[in-house]
Amino acid sequence: MINAIDNGKMVTDLDANHLRILNLNHLTPPPPDVIGTDDARLSDAREPLEGSVTDVSVADGAAIDQEKLNLDGNIPASWLGLDPTQAAPGNLAEYLSNKGAPNGYASLDGTGKVPVSQLSDDVGTGTVTSVDLTMPGQFNVSGNPVTTNGTIVVTWANIPDGSWFGNSSGVSAVPTFNTGPITASMVPQLPASKIATGTIDPARLPIAVGVGFSSSSGAAPDPGPSGNPTDYLARDMTYKPVPSIGPTYQPKVTSPSIFTFNPGPTVIASVSCSLVGVSMFYQLSGMTDYAELAVASSSDQPVTTTQVTVLSGQTLNVYASKVGYTNSDVATYTNP
Repeated sequence: MINAIDNGKMVTDLDANHLRILNLNHLTPPPPDVIGTDDARLSDAREPLEGSVTDVSVADGAAIDQEKLNLDGNIPASWLGLDPTQAAPGNLAEYLSNKGAPNGYASLDGTGKVPVSQLSDDVGTGTVTSVDLTMPGQFNVSGNPVTTNGTIVVTWANIPDGSWFGNSSGVSAVPTFNTGPITASMVPQLPASKIATGTIDPARLPIAVGVGFSSSSGAAPDPGPSGNPTDYLARDMTYKPVPSIGPTYQPKVTSPSIFTFNPGPTVIASVSCSLVGVSMFYQLSGMTDYAELAVASSSDQPVTTTQVTVLSGQTLNVYASKVGYTNSDVATYTNP
């Protein structure tokens, strides 16, 4: 380029190897056969190469046969899944060739059942025509038998009031409903501290408890090894004298007398009481309680007598008792 056009102003097109260099900025609007450099059409993508396919060259509504697609590589993960618009992964698909085949899966017939031909030889076949249920006698069963469809209902049978369910036969057995009393062996051992409520009816408490040798157990209140013979053991477990009930207080039986004869290893002791109609009770060494003696008396001889054999070293205790009287004192004899 020569200096003659330096800082010159181009007002016409220049020929640059048959390509026109346009300088049309001063022409507004440009001529019809040219466009300006700022025209939006100059930003479009270039024409696709021959034989290639791009989004631009394929219309959105174009229908393309899958045979025209030659896909290569792995299917994108976003294309696989459980969404209706996604394809199922291969490990979730079951091949049709495995249907009804060994190590495959069973098919179903028109009724929704597995065909008999696909069952193994050791599986029995048949038709259930009736279902029945049997229960122990403690239950009621209704709805038996079910032949087509239905419901079997089991309910408790009625039992007498005050029944309990268990086994009191003394041996191992099935439980049943019982109306008899619960045996003592079935009641667990509980310390008294576990019984925290309730009171004992006073009518169920004894008047006294006898523990000694001064009277026959149960015949009269017993003061035990300590206390006076006329004392009784009260409910507070202390010995107390019998209270006076006034002038009509019952008399006391005369104490019996003991006479011995035939001295030696065996002594015959004659026991007598001056009151007619008394009962005599005795106790010998080694006896845990008193026993009643057979006595004899008559109206013309108002003395009650009897005999007791006392061996060597034994001690004889005797007392007399009569209805309406207080028991006598205890008479004692020891055979040396």
